Amino acid sequence: MNWADKFRNITQLGGATLLATAMTMLEGVIAARVLGPAVLGAWFTFQIVLRYGGRLHFGVPNAFRRQLSVDRGAKNESQIGELADVVATFLVVVIIVQVAIVGGMAIWPGFSSEIRVIALFGIVIIASQTAKSFVHPFNNGLGNFEENALLKLVGAASSVVTIGLTIQFSLVGFLFGRVLREVAQFGIGFYRIGYIPSFSLDTGRLRRLLRIGFLIMLVSFSSQVFKTVDRLMIIWYFPSKSLGFYGTGDTFATLLLTVSSVVTNVLYTSFSEKYGADLSSEQFKSELLGTVKVISYFFPIVFVNIYVFVPLVIQIVLPEYPASVPVARALAFGYIFFAGATVVGSVLNSFKKQRLYILVIAIGITVNAALNYAAIQLGGELIGIGIATAGTYFVFFLLLFGVVIAFFDGSVRLFGRVTVQLLVPALFALGYALLVSDYVAVRDSAISLDTVWTAVVLFAAVMPLSVSFGVLTLREADINLSQVHGKVTQWAS
Repeated sequence: MNWADKFRNITQLGGATLLATAMTMLEGVIAARVLGPAVLGAWFTFQIVLRYGGRLHFGVPNAFRRQLSVDRGAKNESQIGELADVVATFLVVVIIVQVAIVGGMAIWPGFSSEIRVIALFGIVIIASQTAKSFVHPFNNGLGNFEENALLKLVGAASSVVTIGLTIQFSLVGFLFGRVLREVAQFGIGFYRIGYIPSFSLDTGRLRRLLRIGFLIMLVSFSSQVFKTVDRLMIIWYFPSKSLGFYGTGDTFATLLLTVSSVVTNVLYTSFSEKYGADLSSEQFKSELLGTVKVISYFFPIVFVNIYVFVPLVIQIVLPEYPASVPVARALAFGYIFFAGATVVGSVLNSFKKQRLYILVIAIGITVNAALNYAAIQLGGELIGIGIATAGTYFVFFLLLFGVVIAFFDGSVRLFGRVTVQLLVPALFALGYALLVSDYVAVRDSAISLDTVWTAVVLFAAVMPLSVSFGVLTLREADINLSQVHGKVTQWAS
């Protein structure tokens, strides 16, 4: 997969993802307005159950995706059908277990009525999400990103229906819309792959997938812990509505992570293909540094827009959610570095260095919990948790990137330069956002188009300075990758 293919895939999948994200954000805004912070907090709480419960597949779909990419790179695609049969059979068993767990939540009297209603609909949601974990790896592993782009568009269309149902029927309508989205995406995706799996109990293949996937699953599980430490601590120390405020802010900030996930999906497949075929030092240099270049140039621009314009949306549409504004701003800044970390982490995943990846994530979890606890004890409230989490993401990027550079014989000079390349545009964007945000503000519930236009012009005029700095930094960066091919060969053996 050359850079032209990667750019096309990122653009195609990215366009559909951004549209779906925009509709999901609109859906979230409507849900926040209709449901209120307390009920919305119950939904965000159940989302944590979905995140952890979705990992009961022990990484088999992840291994399936990776193996498809490796076999494709090695021109060995004859065993795809047999692997698909094993994966589909295993996922049916996983769904049965998940339905039993979530169904138990729906009837357990110890939970609030909102949680029990959400869990009732959640039975179908978690089953459909697990079923989709067969479709998405199938498409990603074979490089069929246009199919996943189609499913993103299906999700965007479903959001329109969900919005209407939420306005009309409140919580029940919102949940029914979420069920409709998951079922529609799975049904269309399953139909589009054009393969009907057969029942297969090939334990040998399943064991091999489990050996590969279990470590990937541990990475995924530990990543979920890392990304939900802040929410878990809010659930423990604050009332339910606080999670509603925090989650609403995160909904806007997540736009950065959406862009990151598109880039990571495409590059993970590319890395895996090269692992199955060949990897030269120049190819790796182009992959890694090219990706950091994209992040350092583009993501700060997205951050500035989130910082400046999200308060307008919240003040006009969600005036009862003022606490969400600083949360969105803090998390969006941190997501610049988390985006870089996820892309760098895909290198470790591709080359079977999951144990090392898990160690770095474990350190990140410890730092995240410590900083969040300190913020709570110091009376930082939700904004304190947001700032602590953003700081943790920066530390996480430094650790992860340092590990990758060390394994590929990179110099300390390179580590410093690439870190500066990502950090300086981010800090520049933060300073510029602080300056511009005062010009773009709601006064008496009215937006001045003159001030908005002023902000856009200033942003367009000054931001290229950050891009120019990034170009100079990358040009001066140097990397010693003369032994990369030998190391990869050793890892493969």
